[in-house]
Amino acid sequence: MATMYQKKMAARRSTSDIGRLAQQYQQQIAAVTGEQESAYGQYEKDVVSKMAPYESAVSEYQKKYATYEGEASSYRKQLSDYQAKLQAFEKAGPTYTTIPVNRIKIGEQMIDVGTNVPIFRYEIEGKSYTNLSEIQSKYETVMGWIDVPTRQGSRKIPELDAVKKLNPAPTPFTGTAPTAPTAPVKPVVGEFNPEPFKEKQVMAEQTFKREVGERKAARLGAVSRKATRPLLGGATP
Repeated sequence: MATMYQKKMAARRSTSDIGRLAQQYQQQIAAVTGEQESAYGQYEKDVVSKMAPYESAVSEYQKKYATYEGEASSYRKQLSDYQAKLQAFEKAGPTYTTIPVNRIKIGEQMIDVGTNVPIFRYEIEGKSYTNLSEIQSKYETVMGWIDVPTRQGSRKIPELDAVKKLNPAPTPFTGTAPTAPTAPVKPVVGEFNPEPFKEKQVMAEQTFKREVGERKAARLGAVSRKATRPLLGGATP
C-alpha cells in the first residue's frame, strides 16, 4: 500500500513530467521553425538564381525595344510621307516641269521655202539635239515664232522655245517595317510551401496535448480512488 509520501512523490513526478513534456514541445517547435527558416532561405537563393538570367535578358530586351521603337517611328513617318505625296500626285493629275532650251544657231545659211534644213542645234539637260522630231518623242514642246532669212526674203517659222517634261509619280516606297524584338519568357518559380512544417508543428502539438492529458488523467484517477477508498489513504481504525 502506497504511503502519503509515495503519493506526494508520484504527484511531483507527474508535475515534473508535464514540465518536461512542455520543454520538449517548445524545443520541437523551435527546431521545426528553424527548419522552415532554413528551407525558406534556400528557396530565396534558388529564386534569385533562376531569375538572374531572366532579369539580364529583360534589360537587354528593353535596350533593343527602345531601338526598335525609334526605327518603327522613322518607318511610319517615311510611309506616311510617301502616301501623302502619292495622294497629292493622284489628285493633281499629270503635271509638267518646264525645262529651258539652249538654242544655238548653226552657221549663217539661208533656207529654201519648203525644206527642213536645220538652222539650230539644241541643248537640253546636257544633251545636244539637231532633230526636232527626236526632241518631240521625249518631251512636250513649246513652240514660238522666229524670223529666218530665205532666198525669197525673211519669213517667220515655228521654232522650239522650251520643252516640258512629265513629272513622274513618287518613287515607290520600298521601306521594310522593323521587327520587334522577342520578349524573354519569365521562368516559372513556384511559391514557397510551408505546409510540411505546419504539419510537423501540428503533430508535435497533438502529441504534447495527448501526453499531458494522459498524465492529468492518471493524477485524477489516483485522487478519485483515494476519496472512495479512504483506507488506502492511510486511515486508522
